[in-house]
Amino acid sequence: MPKRRKRKPRRSAKRSSVKLMRTLAAAMEVFEDGDIVLARQQLFQLASQYPNSKPILLAILEVSEQIEDWHTYAYYGERLLHKEQGEELAELRNNLIYAYNQLMCPALALQHAQELIVQPTDVAYIEQAKSFVETVEPMLLQEADGIIDSTAFTEDEKFGLMVLHERTQLLTVSGHPDEAIHDAELLLDEVPNALPILNNLSLSRFLTGDVDQAIATAQDVLTQDPDNFHALGNLVRYTFLTARFDEAQTYALRLQKITNDNSDLELKQAEAYSFLGDDAQVWAAYERAKNNSEDLPPMLLHLAAVAAYRLGNEKSAWQLWQEAIELMPSFEMAQASLAEKRSPKSERDIPWYWSFQYWFSQDFGQVLKKHLGRNVQRMSEKRIEQGMKSLLAERPYLPKLFPYMLERGDRQTRDFVLNFIRITETPGLLQICYDFGQSPYGADDLRMEAIQFIAQNHPTMLPEDKLVPMWINGQRTELLMLGFEITEEPEDFETVPDKILEKHERAYDLLMDREPEAAEVILQEIITDAPEFYSAYNQLALAYEMQGRSEEARALVEETHARFPDYLFTRVALARIKAQDKQLEEARALIQPLLRLSKLHISEFRALAKVQMEISLADNQAEAARTWLEMWEQVEVDNPEHIQWKMRIEGPNFMQRLKNLLN
Repeated sequence: MPKRRKRKPRRSAKRSSVKLMRTLAAAMEVFEDGDIVLARQQLFQLASQYPNSKPILLAILEVSEQIEDWHTYAYYGERLLHKEQGEELAELRNNLIYAYNQLMCPALALQHAQELIVQPTDVAYIEQAKSFVETVEPMLLQEADGIIDSTAFTEDEKFGLMVLHERTQLLTVSGHPDEAIHDAELLLDEVPNALPILNNLSLSRFLTGDVDQAIATAQDVLTQDPDNFHALGNLVRYTFLTARFDEAQTYALRLQKITNDNSDLELKQAEAYSFLGDDAQVWAAYERAKNNSEDLPPMLLHLAAVAAYRLGNEKSAWQLWQEAIELMPSFEMAQASLAEKRSPKSERDIPWYWSFQYWFSQDFGQVLKKHLGRNVQRMSEKRIEQGMKSLLAERPYLPKLFPYMLERGDRQTRDFVLNFIRITETPGLLQICYDFGQSPYGADDLRMEAIQFIAQNHPTMLPEDKLVPMWINGQRTELLMLGFEITEEPEDFETVPDKILEKHERAYDLLMDREPEAAEVILQEIITDAPEFYSAYNQLALAYEMQGRSEEARALVEETHARFPDYLFTRVALARIKAQDKQLEEARALIQPLLRLSKLHISEFRALAKVQMEISLADNQAEAARTWLEMWEQVEVDNPEHIQWKMRIEGPNFMQRLKNLLN
């Protein structure tokens, strides 16, 4: 096999704009700093803006060679060919031979070897090329007979068709479907109904958004060959990603039954079952491939790693991702997954089978621009909402995919879905958001965002007790989700005379000074003059309690609640009495309506937190009491009562920790 020579960075003979060169240098600096993904994005964007810029093409080749991304190297190397000459052209052809060998495209490699032989620039290159031609040419013609089964072509014509066939495959795999479709149609004009070409054409059509034609083409393949696993695997993908789940399952079952010695079979099976979320079948496909060969494709290793992680075998997952990167250093999905090994489990977005672009046909970016424009940041919320609804009208199956995208997609995929839901807010989508929040998939913070969005904007979806089952730090637990707005604005008593309010304030001060008898006198006067002023009854009950007149206090609380059922403090007081009497269900029933309130004064929230802790402790639920105390601490940071409640909740453990801190 010819050995590649690393290209030395060199300047273009033509002058390029200063701005372009600065932008290019910045992208290369990003690459040198280790952000490969961002650097490649910047370089590809430059290549789309300046498709004939030699410095950009050279930079892409340099990056691709360093990370061994031979698909990209081959595509942009071909674009550079007509700009090179002499020794530089020979060097490029030699490196393309190497790249195509890595990509298992012997016809394309052989084509460049033949061209190199007639370009006598470097003896070492020529000798390598001649040796390569002598070895590969006979085997390639034999392989061509299996794809181009016709005696109507000469050997040279078959070779030309094989070159076109391999180029079609590479263009499809490397994300250039329009070019692939063009080449595939040229091939089919010469070799009608060639199944490998039809499969490539089908996939390329799907990647341009022509889903119906993609499906029809794959079905044409099955008409000729019912066990064609490439077509079956493609149909699983097409039908699943357009929410035809029953059809996808049917094709998958047919695919599962196929057995042969083709090395691509297990990868196609694993891909199909990854879309269906069948981890056991993905792993089984990997095991079969492993038993048949030691050389497994990186994508299969990634899918097996995800399946292993989802099945609870984290150690195997890390190992498989590492193997995938060693085979293909540019494999971004494996890189992104393995990078999360350093993060706590609560912060991991893995495991996910597919990154964002795999969930849509390649035209989805254009679809978004069509409905939302190019600058979403400057659009109004109403305009974005209209755009999203317009998008849904064009792709009505999308909401059916959202649960699976949230389960099996990467962070970008999940962000897209949740943002879509937050904007459109249809009942069905809100339920998907709520279900995702309770699932174990993805990082804790993203699921918490989903639940908080529901709690703040659609609180009626929460259980009455506001306790939502969630996965936190890998453990199933219940979190209290409240959508309260806490205010410090005092309650407005516009209809109450100032004289009454002044007396009320004086009585309150007396109670705070532990003078309940004096406070009782004033409160009785208030009730006589303003019998509908419900706050006075609550304070009078407190005055009774402070004097040891518990029965009178209880009777007054019950009477006041009966007269003023919406008054929070009396409801809380009665719930506390019920909790003390171990009538916990009645106590919780009294509190339930308060949990549905959207706005509370700080004093009301404090009272609610206290009674919830009372009820929880009476029911031996220290964790629930602790949750309420933590919320109270966040709302009212410096309240000295926190220490007393910590002692009640934690008991001796709290005192011991306090002593340890003081020692």
